[in-house]
Amino acid sequence: MQLDPKRPLNASETLQLKYFSYPPAPYPSERLPKSKEIQPTVNNKRKLGNDEKVT
Repeated sequence: MQLDPKRPLNASETLQLKYFSYPPAPYPSERLPKSKEIQPTVNNKRKLGNDEKVT
């Protein structure tokens, strides 16, 4: 397939390119490692310097 810079491909045409059909196929999402849930802590708030107050 020749690409013409004067006529960009649309999304459907782009997905037909060999680049998107070569192996390896995407890894199934259910087999990807799960991220750990972040537990909130007491010290997770940003503090202002010199005890400045926001008004």
